[in-house]
Amino acid sequence: MVEEAAKYCEEAKAIYIDSQINDSAVDSWYSAKRAERRQISEALRLSNGLLSIPLALETDGRTMRVFRHLCAPPISQDQFLLLCPTWSKASEKSGVGLQPDVAKAAESVLIRILDKSLCPWVEPGIDPSWSQLKRLQEVVCALMASQSVATERRKALASEQEQLVIEALMELGWSQIPSKKIESRGDVDAKKFMHKTRFATKTRPKEVDVACGLGNTKMLALECKVTNDATNSVKRINDVLTKATSWREHWGSFVVTGAFLQGVISEKDVERLVEADVVVFWSHRLQEFRDWVGENCE
Repeated sequence: MVEEAAKYCEEAKAIYIDSQINDSAVDSWYSAKRAERRQISEALRLSNGLLSIPLALETDGRTMRVFRHLCAPPISQDQFLLLCPTWSKASEKSGVGLQPDVAKAAESVLIRILDKSLCPWVEPGIDPSWSQLKRLQEVVCALMASQSVATERRKALASEQEQLVIEALMELGWSQIPSKKIESRGDVDAKKFMHKTRFATKTRPKEVDVACGLGNTKMLALECKVTNDATNSVKRINDVLTKATSWREHWGSFVVTGAFLQGVISEKDVERLVEADVVVFWSHRLQEFRDWVGENCE
């Protein structure tokens, strides 16, 4: 099994590397940079070159994403929320403007953690020069584009991976049923599946990418995981193991946890899955998933 894991990891890694070296990846990068450059320009315009940050936040909550990337170091939404509890993450996604008092509170936090080397004009409160704004834009544009490209690519790969599973099941004659919280052993009949649903646990329900009915009240809880490096794979595999433990404690042997893997996966992480009795499948070896489902569906 160890030799097989090493072989499959290398195959998946090679496929992932090939996918990174193509014209589409380059086009996505340049497209992301153009989009981020526009976002930064708008944030600078609305905030009068960062001299009126509250005004920008009151006008468009999305400007916070730019401001977070101006911090030393750039700060996540959750981290900023810890520093400014009255701020809402939803405002950054929706674009809804902040209330004046919240915008002022957010500015107070930002001013303390802004990267002064990027915007040295803020503290003295003087108008920035064109070259200063241009430098800020180029530096922050690269940071934001790198993050957005990675996020979008991961979402796209995850969606493609889940679609692979769905298509494979349907080709085998399975039927998709409406998603709902799975609370009893008979909730998913044989050759039925749910996409993006939740399994009950002893604490709170845990989401699963695909729930498959294997018959005889047994189910497969399949987690689709795409990773772009060995470090990232640790986090993804830990997520699978945590869910597997919760499902096992609540359902016993009636729920089998599976991991459908793609990308750069550490061999040690695959071994951890196997040791925890998680069934491992690979996107590039789809037939093995089909065979397993056929053999284990009564």
